[in-house]
Amino acid sequence: IKKNNICITCKGKGAEDTKTCTRCNGVGKIQSEIRRGIFITIEERECDTCKGERSIPIGNTCITCKGKKYTQSENILEVKIRAGVKEGEKIVFSGMGDEKVNCKTGDIIFIVSVKDSDKNKSLFSRIGDDILAEVKVDLITVLVGGSLYFEHLDGKVLEIFVEKIRNFEECVVLQGEGFLGEKGSRGNLYLKLNYIIPRNFDKEKLLSVIPPTLSRPGKVNGSVKGRYGAVPVQEEEEYENVGFRGKYWSNKISSKISNKISSNKISSSKISSKISSNKISSSKISNNDGISKIIRY
Repeated sequence: IKKNNICITCKGKGAEDTKTCTRCNGVGKIQSEIRRGIFITIEERECDTCKGERSIPIGNTCITCKGKKYTQSENILEVKIRAGVKEGEKIVFSGMGDEKVNCKTGDIIFIVSVKDSDKNKSLFSRIGDDILAEVKVDLITVLVGGSLYFEHLDGKVLEIFVEKIRNFEECVVLQGEGFLGEKGSRGNLYLKLNYIIPRNFDKEKLLSVIPPTLSRPGKVNGSVKGRYGAVPVQEEEEYENVGFRGKYWSNKISSKISNKISSNKISSSKISSKISSNKISSSKISNNDGISKIIRY
């Protein structure tokens, strides 16, 4: 680490001696007034003569720092990273930063950047000191319970004993298997279950061991073939160019036009009669009816 130190020869003067800066009167800052009409703004900035040092050098220039007041040194620091360190965490070395005349010595601050490996990035995620991951579970363990096997971040393999699954939305929680916190306590490991269903098995043998629990209704009105797919997401309804007319259509158009009427504060007598007869068109709804914008439907 490179740092600036006050010159030990001139003690930060830069020359044989110094005198108080006459520009700022030894304050290090100067003020100026800016007038804007009846208002006056006072602006404060660093003195351009002493550069905020409050004094200026006089006499011969220091041969050690060559008038710069500071010398530079290089130091090697050992930065210890604690277990469980977080992204953006700060490691501070107090009083080991740059020195400045008439000021307290600064600090050296390291900001941690955690780089995940490609493997960890795809398999693990972190929330505070907790770890989120997935673990595979087979059909027999789902039904009667058993053992799960999980390889942790440090490479150790855990055998996890679980009971039969009762709620498919729950995960397996391992207390104290998360990251080590700053106060010494550990977070938890949360394992989302990835159910492995065999594709090739003897249907008759499986039915003999696990008979169906749902019985056929007494009356079936038809048979259709189904397939698996994603659940649809409800979208906002569109009413433009739907190609039909009627009471439902008229109510939707009436609602749209009513909002326009209320915002423009105009009479709705002409438009209401046209809507009720379903003969209104975008060309008829114009500035002549008092609406500033054409309503498309």
